[in-house]
Amino acid sequence: MLDYLWFKETVRSKGGIWSSAFVWFTEFKSGYCAAYRPKGIEFSKDDCALLYRRSMASWEFLDSKEYHRSFGTALPREYPEWSAEELEPVIRASIADCLEHDIGYQKENDGTYRYDLYADYRDSLSDRQVSDIVSSDDPDYRLFEILEEAYREARFAEEDRIVNAIAAKLEETVLHMKCSEDQRQQIMDAYQELVVMGLPEKHYLDQEVYVNIFVDSGDGNYDYVCNHVFPAYLSDPETEIRDEASLVWLASTQGYSKAQLQKALRTGDTANPKGFLESVCTEVANVSTHMNCLVFLVRMSLRDLIALNELIATKERDGHFYDARKSPDCGMIIISKRAETGLYDPWNGGGSLLEIQLEKDVELPVRYIRSALPDGMDGYSISSVYGLCGSAWRSNMIKELVIPRN
Repeated sequence: MLDYLWFKETVRSKGGIWSSAFVWFTEFKSGYCAAYRPKGIEFSKDDCALLYRRSMASWEFLDSKEYHRSFGTALPREYPEWSAEELEPVIRASIADCLEHDIGYQKENDGTYRYDLYADYRDSLSDRQVSDIVSSDDPDYRLFEILEEAYREARFAEEDRIVNAIAAKLEETVLHMKCSEDQRQQIMDAYQELVVMGLPEKHYLDQEVYVNIFVDSGDGNYDYVCNHVFPAYLSDPETEIRDEASLVWLASTQGYSKAQLQKALRTGDTANPKGFLESVCTEVANVSTHMNCLVFLVRMSLRDLIALNELIATKERDGHFYDARKSPDCGMIIISKRAETGLYDPWNGGGSLLEIQLEKDVELPVRYIRSALPDGMDGYSISSVYGLCGSAWRSNMIKELVIPRN
């Protein structure tokens, strides 16, 4: 092994080239010479150089004495050959020094180092990805899977950058030769054990989502036709609105009875509506289809949307009920009276004015929520059908999320 190190330092000074982790090659006046590490060579453990003499047109082995006599090399410093076990603490110390002083990673209390991958301020999840996350049985893990795939190349690039830096440092200060593939893998393994690569989950959990909250207060069992009453088209003025209609429930949250709502629907001013009852009359008069669902337009963070959908999922803990009023208590949300509210048909892509004038904040039981998903993820998109801009979905419209004690 010492002969190989002699040869390596000699050919480096004389313009020799590195061919692989085990071979160096150079040319002299009398011929060529190649040095290799004697791994698996049966001739002799000392044979570590091959000489090609032009005069003889043949290759021959050189032992250490003949090699030294032929090329007059001075004895270099002796560098030890490192085993994997001996190299392990050296690698870990080099990684720690490199990460702390050269790279600037954050050291944790447990001795590991943390590096957080960067998210551009323009990076965002698509509506379909958000819907996939909040509809998952394990939203946190689904988010991790999506980000892990999205940032895989960035993670690999960072790992390669650090491993290359550490390998170069070891080659210069410890090994005095190029790292073998096994040694590079050893560096990579140690790096992955010492470094926690953080994904930018917070950036995406803070992402604001345009959410349509569709209401089913029992009218879902009637295909949402209960709100299609007079003065809607093709409706009978004598037909009484059903108790299951979401408009009846909404009127109760504003302090009005079913009888007051029914009277307003028959006599309300649709030309210049004032207040809740007349705005409901105008909303019903302008429906374009017969299947209309009560909807609230809100803007909320992905974090809050995950929490809301986790509550919605609990309403089927005792089985599925076609009448939402029979579902168990799942808590409630308090929606601001400033939220855009109206009737919309997500199945046919139509609806009304979305101009119901709320007079009080709405306490909406979670069991009455048909869905709370990004716009367009439960039927036709409201923004596409109406050509709305994002300002229709206002922030801070969910004032409180009340979680039941049980």
